[in-house]
Amino acid sequence: MPIIPSLATRLLLAAALSACGTGIAFAQAQPQPESNQPNKSPPTKGRTIVRTATPAIEAERQAMGSQFRDTLGLAQADVAAQRLEQAVARLAPVTEYCDRLLASGRALVSVATASEYQSYMASRQDSEPVDWVDMACPQSYNILGYIAVEARNFEKALAYLDKAVGLATLWADPRVERGFVLNQLHRNSEALADYRLALQLIDRYQSNAGMKAIALRGLGYTLVELGDLQAAEQAYQDSLVVEPGNDLAQRELQYIQDRRNQARP
Repeated sequence: MPIIPSLATRLLLAAALSACGTGIAFAQAQPQPESNQPNKSPPTKGRTIVRTATPAIEAERQAMGSQFRDTLGLAQADVAAQRLEQAVARLAPVTEYCDRLLASGRALVSVATASEYQSYMASRQDSEPVDWVDMACPQSYNILGYIAVEARNFEKALAYLDKAVGLATLWADPRVERGFVLNQLHRNSEALADYRLALQLIDRYQSNAGMKAIALRGLGYTLVELGDLQAAEQAYQDSLVVEPGNDLAQRELQYIQDRRNQARP
């Protein structure tokens, strides 16, 4: 059974990223050795780490769900302090409200900036009005997905992340987290699609910029699992352009080289 490092460990590993992106940041865990394959990176790479920074959202305070921003901040602090049950309880009224919105049948979207909202509207093929939902909703679903992974309940995590992705279609973070979860469920081809789409969003929207190296490492891991070592190697090398000297990426590149050496006659 793969080992997922403790929440506290991953929070410490994420500290260097705490000023990047919006809402929830992600960092890959340090590799854990496997007894039968000492160089094989575990499925934990690409795993998300919750950050407690308050998102810099340009949306009007009147955005639907904006009244829960303070509650979200308290829940993020709960997660940072490993008070996971308290975070779940705190987010219950938030997700109850957000679930009602999703069930309303209204056209909804959550975005980080006004320009993202305009971009989303421009991409639509119809003129139907779309309500702007505060990022508190998808961020709450994302936190709950993270907590479900801590409990190794990957199906439950996936359900939360699907809601986050459905609302915040331009936000890369839940797609990166979902890629990790799908890999845990051995649905590697689906994980590959999520990582690739996340990278498209990262390149297009500045609010996602802090996710690029992490998404590339998750992509690299997925490609290794799918047996495409050449593409995996390129993904890890690309991640090092963004984060030079990253230990995890360097270890992965060494693992790929070791596999190639072992395959030689």
